[in-house]
Amino acid sequence: MKKVGIIVNAHARSVKKNRKDVKELFVGIGGDLVDVRATTSFDELEQACLDFKNCNYEYIGITGGDGTIHHTLTRLINVYGTSKVPPLVILRGGTMDNIARDLSVKGKGPDILKRLVAAMRKDNQVRTVARDTIKIGHAFGFIFGTGIVTNILNAAYDCETPGVKRNLVVIFTALKDGLLNNPDSQLFRRIKAHVYVDDYEVPFSDMIGIIAATVEHKGMGFHLLPRANEKKGAFHMMCSGLTPGSIARQVLRAKNGIPLKGELNYNGIGSRLRIVSDHAIEYTIDGDLYKGGRELIIEMGPEVNLVEV
Repeated sequence: MKKVGIIVNAHARSVKKNRKDVKELFVGIGGDLVDVRATTSFDELEQACLDFKNCNYEYIGITGGDGTIHHTLTRLINVYGTSKVPPLVILRGGTMDNIARDLSVKGKGPDILKRLVAAMRKDNQVRTVARDTIKIGHAFGFIFGTGIVTNILNAAYDCETPGVKRNLVVIFTALKDGLLNNPDSQLFRRIKAHVYVDDYEVPFSDMIGIIAATVEHKGMGFHLLPRANEKKGAFHMMCSGLTPGSIARQVLRAKNGIPLKGELNYNGIGSRLRIVSDHAIEYTIDGDLYKGGRELIIEMGPEVNLVEV
């Protein structure tokens, strides 16, 4: 019998704030077709992934946000090894839900699961789309960023109730700081680094930010990387050395996926990104924040399938 193994991040804000027990809700929807695990530690997450592999489940569902996807994906790839990871069902639940927005999937987690279960009970074919992953160290995900990307995330998460309202406040602050060229803006703190894309060295080293992804990053409504799926085995990457004022004046271009104007921009596709800095590099994988060393290598990971239902 086909079955869905589902990871529920018990620590996720959306799970804690839900008036219903998310595990019980998913069990009520899926019945004998689901195996739901509410994990509270990385050990429990890894054990759940091992169990799902041993049971040969057809699909793996994930809820709890983009960070949950990244951690689950990393462990699934490690557990399955050279075998293909089963198609992933993104059941939403994050502050940004960037990865879910890349799919033609409507509704919240329970709605998505209802449609999948209905298709499985009727033995209908379930549509999937292939996406490359990116690898940073021993971790796998879809979106990498540093500089203004991590500055904005730090600001978005630095409150008791992150969400749409907080995101709007951060965007407004960034626009104001940019247009005023605020020299003390924390959102526009710059980074100094040498950046190499495959065999090409970006010709400037004083930057406002770097981002690379294999999904068309739609964080906070911005369609930054429209070429993310242009070529298999490659990501869309951009970095900029522009001033805050120039960035702010081009915000609509960034929102609509149009390359920024100015010589101090790089916008292209590649399969390996190397960043060398004089200082420790703070970066994000799918919305989770990390502090790395002075050198980071971002390269291609294995391809996975995502369910569109």
